[in-house]
Amino acid sequence: ETLQPACQNGAFAVLRSGCFKVEDPQGADCQFSFNYNMWGAAIGSMSLEASRNGGATWDMIWTLDGNQGSAWHEVFVNLSAFIGDTIQLQFTGYSGPARTSQMALDELKLYGVTILGEPDQVFYRDQDGDGFGDALNLTISCTSIPPAGYVANASDCDDANSFIYPGGVEFPCNGEDENCNGLADDAIAP
Repeated sequence: ETLQPACQNGAFAVLRSGCFKVEDPQGADCQFSFNYNMWGAAIGSMSLEASRNGGATWDMIWTLDGNQGSAWHEVFVNLSAFIGDTIQLQFTGYSGPARTSQMALDELKLYGVTILGEPDQVFYRDQDGDGFGDALNLTISCTSIPPAGYVANASDCDDANSFIYPGGVEFPCNGEDENCNGLADDAIAP
């Protein structure tokens, strides 16, 4: 509902699934179904997306805008484009400009999939491309392969500079910690 001001004017809510592998359902046309309600003069939009890489990127697979009346509607989504993939699904609902709308989901059902549970593979953003990640910028994935731009370690002490990383070459007297050992300048004997 959008009765509270914080829930109006483009506010959004996200509902994300755990991990599952899409199987070949032998002739089945749909592998996911759900019921939705989008009612009100100022309703926004609802979308359904799928991610193959732990949420680093999302592919839109269904979207709807505007008032759909007070009735519940059932949707069947074909997931055949994802057969053999481990994916997550994500609904995002956006509110409209005023307080006269509500949206809801119910009866979410998966067919022809193997439920794998919650994402448990942690990867860290490697913004500078040096092979070492930022402990404060992470994603949790369903797969053991890091998404593009992410690595499995969180040991970079400066992820904005590719010349600063654990084991990097230390240059004396510059006030920088190039090797991430916690010392601004290592004592280097001539």
